[in-house]
Amino acid sequence: MKKKKLATVLALSFTAVMLLLGTTGCGSEKKAVEETTLDAAEVNNGQSAAKETEETASAEPQEAEAAEKVTNMSETEQSEASKQEEPTEADKMLETYYEEVLLPEQGLIELPSGYEVPIKEKHFENYTIGETFLQEKGICYHAVWDYDKDGQEEMLVLALDDDEDYERSKLYARMYEVETDGTGEEKVVLSAELESLLGWMECDTSQSMEVFLRETKDWFYLAEEARGINSIYADGATYAIRVAHYDGTDFAVDVAKQLSGSDFSDVDEAVAETEQLLRNVTFDHTADNLTYEYRFDKNDDLLSVFYMTGEVNGSLDTYYQTGNISDVPPFLIRLFAGRE
Repeated sequence: MKKKKLATVLALSFTAVMLLLGTTGCGSEKKAVEETTLDAAEVNNGQSAAKETEETASAEPQEAEAAEKVTNMSETEQSEASKQEEPTEADKMLETYYEEVLLPEQGLIELPSGYEVPIKEKHFENYTIGETFLQEKGICYHAVWDYDKDGQEEMLVLALDDDEDYERSKLYARMYEVETDGTGEEKVVLSAELESLLGWMECDTSQSMEVFLRETKDWFYLAEEARGINSIYADGATYAIRVAHYDGTDFAVDVAKQLSGSDFSDVDEAVAETEQLLRNVTFDHTADNLTYEYRFDKNDDLLSVFYMTGEVNGSLDTYYQTGNISDVPPFLIRLFAGRE
């Protein structure tokens, strides 16, 4: 996948594996350009010329093999492998804005290992539900790429922030880019924002959410899958899937489907409709293997940039006997950024 800068935040102290990269830390990473130098001793003793002739001869089959490998690489892999150019002015402006404005304002998300959130009752007119009210805020991930393939780079930032409708956190995707104002001055602006499919947490027993990036010749797709299980105040599950892309002015949603219930025996028509929408945006492997659980297939060349899970950390037996919310074990939340 073509990238100028990649920054991942691992808020927990265990190894991350998933959708875009296995890193364990905060900050930015760049691939270093490998340099080959002649050994000074060989130059001095006259062996360098002979060595160079030998290496040139042996390099030809190696180059042919490398060319064959590139031919067999996916579009995303080729783009990633060829990305060694110098940062552009837009790249520098966006990274400076991230370091000097966004980080001081929002900070990096920092959840300790084994972060637990108590479940609390939320009362409505005719019913009551349990929610976890996670209210942590901060940046989880950022990367500078040309997301709309217009020749100018933008910066994607994923951050946990306040849910406007509930007292809890929600994941937001925000796109920043460099624009020229009426005076001719260039500045970084927030161009678009997209809320995650599910608030954290809408389900009382378990929930997971993962965000991917996928590069095509036209743009980068932002793909999200989410699922949750209810067994305390309700009995059932929710599965959601979405594909969107940044079109230069806003996030355009290509696929947005959600299934909820306790019996998914009659969802074939809904799944078939979602399958066709995924084919329209060339997520063919996902479409081929789609079930009502709405999971992406990693063979669609996806890079995972955010993954978060939460589940009741213990048995619900005591709660089922007493019915007291205080007997529900807390949620154990784990956060990964840059899983593969």
